[in-house]
Amino acid sequence: MNANLTFHVVVVGGGIAGLVAADSLTGQGISVAVIDKDRAFGNFVVCGEAVQKWVVEELGISGRPNLLSQEIKTISIVNKGKKISFNVVDVGFIIHKSEVIRWLIDRIVHGGGKGFSNTRFVGLDREANGGFRVKALHRGKEVTIKSDFVIAADGMASSVANALGFQKLHGVYGINSLIHSNAVPDGEIRFFVGSEFAGGYGWIFSKGNGYANLGVVGKDPEDVTAKFDTMMQNFHDVSVLSYGRKAIPHGLRGSVALDGVLFVGDAGGFVEPLSYAGIWGAVRSAQMAANSISKFYYGVLRDRKSVSRDYEKSVNSEFRKRFQLEELAVEVFEKMDNRDWNTFLDIVEDHASGKTEFNFGPFNVARMLLFDSRFRRILKGKVQNGILSIVQKIIFR
Repeated sequence: MNANLTFHVVVVGGGIAGLVAADSLTGQGISVAVIDKDRAFGNFVVCGEAVQKWVVEELGISGRPNLLSQEIKTISIVNKGKKISFNVVDVGFIIHKSEVIRWLIDRIVHGGGKGFSNTRFVGLDREANGGFRVKALHRGKEVTIKSDFVIAADGMASSVANALGFQKLHGVYGINSLIHSNAVPDGEIRFFVGSEFAGGYGWIFSKGNGYANLGVVGKDPEDVTAKFDTMMQNFHDVSVLSYGRKAIPHGLRGSVALDGVLFVGDAGGFVEPLSYAGIWGAVRSAQMAANSISKFYYGVLRDRKSVSRDYEKSVNSEFRKRFQLEELAVEVFEKMDNRDWNTFLDIVEDHASGKTEFNFGPFNVARMLLFDSRFRRILKGKVQNGILSIVQKIIFR
């Protein structure tokens, strides 16, 4: 890596968000450099690896067994001794995230982009023409990369955000492990819910042949650690293949762009407040950022400020109202006791019973709950503005 380089765009962070943005831009002939602090692209990070079907299609990885673990066909929800299960159709897949990342960086390099691992972001300066000088350490050597735009994809504790003086994101805590055990339920994703999972839940997502992704997310690190240890005790013959802890953002940044610096993925807070699912938000925010930047090179947008405004507009349209709605759902779930959770499971079971396959889409589930008198009784007193406010937010989101 030369000490001085020039690209149209510098992407800071080599996760799915940064790489999807880079892949989209290089596909349009826009020069991109991706820098990542890890020693290699695709190292293990905390992630459930469950994605919607459209994400697989957008990434272009359908029919690639080395990248896809298995299709999601059964969903189970467990609250203490009560468990319900139902079949689903066209919901999504469990992916091999590390392999997807390595596949994406290969696409970017073959498309003319550059990827630099073991390269830590240090800071950035604004040039007289409005462009940037990104400073980094590549294997201990100081380097400078000039660019027109910067895409910050460097996680919740974004170094780019810190360099710009942005406020830190609030978050929750997650623990995740890839395990192998003969006790792993094959062909199923299972959620563990209840009042004991303060502000979160546990999960085990089967990857087939005894392999599974096991994890817990919640507000209190000590509580999450205790719940994870308890879940691990259910597997007496378990082998732990990888293990990680990390903070997960809870809520979007107040602003996700500043004069040519665009935040995507966890760096922008594109993680669902309800499920803490982040891959789909990483993909969509990356696509939006790349689209806004490409408009500049096609002459549709005239300057960096207009690019930033265009990106903010896209984000506000697709994410902010949806996340506000989910915040209301979080408020309800956090106040539910185990009796309420059992009622919740009864409602889902009643609606799913007798159906060959159940539509587990968020809007369908919300509609199912809101028009059930049992759930309206749970809601009473748990939401400040009442049921009508929630219905209005769903209808007009």
